[in-house]
Amino acid sequence: MTGQYLLLTGALAILSLLMLTFNRTQNQNLTTSLNNEAIISSAALAQGLMDEICTRAFDEKTKSKGVTSADSLTPSISLGPDAGEFTTSQFDDIDDFNNYSQTKTLPRLGAFNLSVRVNYIQNLSPNVVINTRSFSKKIDVFIFSSYLPDTLEIHNIIAY
Repeated sequence: MTGQYLLLTGALAILSLLMLTFNRTQNQNLTTSLNNEAIISSAALAQGLMDEICTRAFDEKTKSKGVTSADSLTPSISLGPDAGEFTTSQFDDIDDFNNYSQTKTLPRLGAFNLSVRVNYIQNLSPNVVINTRSFSKKIDVFIFSSYLPDTLEIHNIIAY
């Protein structure tokens, strides 16, 4: 009789170990799946916003006529929405999106926080932000979610 109890106890211990391993694996698979879904969703949201930005004019001064001097462009200190522009549908040039932020909520994954930064850059050094006007602007879109391991960033360079 004692041997049967010992076998039963051993079988229950093995079953418990198998159940714990199975549950741990399922939890890891779910976490990985949610992270992957969050990365794909955030990339789609960020790219959608980037596409919207890129449909706008290069600068307020280039909407209706050409510009031959970078000094004619919007000063870097004034990058951002113009007076009377409060929503993205009113933004008519790229730099109106500077310091823009929004939150998109997805039914399954919750809130995604997007923010945009627009800067002038050196023409031949796209990673060097400058405070003077140039014919190149860099658009940075950042997106954060609690399901993302880190902030996702996408960048685009627009030259006039």
